[in-house]
Amino acid sequence: MNSEISYYGVFIPSDYNKQIDNDSCDPVFSSIHVYTEKEDALKIVKQSKKARFKVFKTRGEAENFALNGSEQVHSELEVKNVIVGEKPIQFRGPTSQDLVKLRKMIENGDIELFKKTIWDNPRYLISSGDTPSILKEGYRYNSLHVAAISLNASICDVILQTVSSPEFIQLLYGEDNLEICQERANILLDLYLNTPDKGLNETPLHFAVKYGGADCVEVLTSYVQCDKNLKNQYGLYPKDIICQRCTKDDPVLRKRIATLLEERYYVPVYRSEDGVTVPQIGAPFSPASPPQLNHDPISPRVEIHAYAGPMKLDEAIEFRKKWKTPPRLMQSSLQRRTQHGITPRNPFRQIHDPEKGLEHIGRELAREQKIEWKEYWPFLETFIDLTTPEGLNILEEHIGRKYKNVVTQIYTPPEKFEKIIPKFEYESDTENDVKEIVSPMTDLCRAFKNCTITDNSTNCIDRQKIFRISNNNHDDENLFTNNPNISPYLCVEKSLQVFATRIYNILINTSLDNLTIY
Repeated sequence: MNSEISYYGVFIPSDYNKQIDNDSCDPVFSSIHVYTEKEDALKIVKQSKKARFKVFKTRGEAENFALNGSEQVHSELEVKNVIVGEKPIQFRGPTSQDLVKLRKMIENGDIELFKKTIWDNPRYLISSGDTPSILKEGYRYNSLHVAAISLNASICDVILQTVSSPEFIQLLYGEDNLEICQERANILLDLYLNTPDKGLNETPLHFAVKYGGADCVEVLTSYVQCDKNLKNQYGLYPKDIICQRCTKDDPVLRKRIATLLEERYYVPVYRSEDGVTVPQIGAPFSPASPPQLNHDPISPRVEIHAYAGPMKLDEAIEFRKKWKTPPRLMQSSLQRRTQHGITPRNPFRQIHDPEKGLEHIGRELAREQKIEWKEYWPFLETFIDLTTPEGLNILEEHIGRKYKNVVTQIYTPPEKFEKIIPKFEYESDTENDVKEIVSPMTDLCRAFKNCTITDNSTNCIDRQKIFRISNNNHDDENLFTNNPNISPYLCVEKSLQVFATRIYNILINTSLDNLTIY
């Protein structure tokens, strides 16, 4: 027998209660309606059309409900939310028209506008319920569904990198704790990768596989959270519907997608931070079971500095075996260089290189077997292959940033820059009486900026100031004094010829080796 007592609180709205009190002196309507029997509570409810009742475990809760109804409960919850809840979100939810525009951006591949839109208002990707925003009602497609159907791998990558970023979550919620933001980002990433649509119960991976989007499949499966074993409405896995909606049957494409859906393995290079240990070629590993490093706190810290992959397990084992026996690899390269009359390099020189020896051999082997290669470059702070267009773009951006920093330092006021380079000379501008830095490189850059192809003038720059001719070098000084026809364009042309000759010689010496980067 259950010994717990239930309390039934009956709430009658105040306006109706007052009306009854004025018309009737029945004490039923003027008391607090709390009962232990359900039948008694129902009798009171039948006497009032607007009355309602609720069961509670304690009498106090039932009395609060009988006096205030649900308003008191809501007010208490609001107070709790104010005290222990989150900061108010400053971003408004996008309208349906805004979401349609975002879907059009994805379908048209307007990646820059898409980035700007989602970072200006994170609500475009995260709904009020902390779930992916729905861009297409009915089938309930989110942005990743739309990107996968459109076969736009770049936008798929942007979406996943954005929602997995704790900074993006911090921007939306204003949360100061990055650990909490990272937890939310992990949950949101899982929802984006594995949430099925409402039509065929298919995830973004199903769509990418079905429409033959190998690049999209590669992006999606690069995340460990992506579940490859989810079924659609017909009980089919992604591997069962490869290229079903493709217009052409491409066996190469089918094989590539099938390989991406399998467990992928990578062969790494382990190096210590300070180089005190011998670099090693590690055993193949998969993202689902990453290598466990640095068990011993006394031993030097070891990290992955390069890796080849993805590959199948048997391919990764064979790749590692060849990587550890490099002399076989070098024979084809030696033969090509000998046939073209170029002195062959020592095949063991890369092995003896303590810094990049293993990476050089692995890069060569990956290129011959057409396997993806990534290498860590400290000055870029990322894993990248500098022989690919993506790697070259990252390198160009890095050089551009460095150039801007140098230009900013050159034009820094002298009083701030004098401590850095005290040997520079300063000259005074007679018009503005403002000092500025005068160095050979500064004047040379300014002279190059003023050069034009049709420039035949001789007084556009001060050559002696650019080249800093020594007072003792009278021959060079007379060279410029006695040749007034020398123009800035001619100096640039001769310099470019010298550089072009050097670059040409370097390319000739390395072209047969596929432009290997040392």
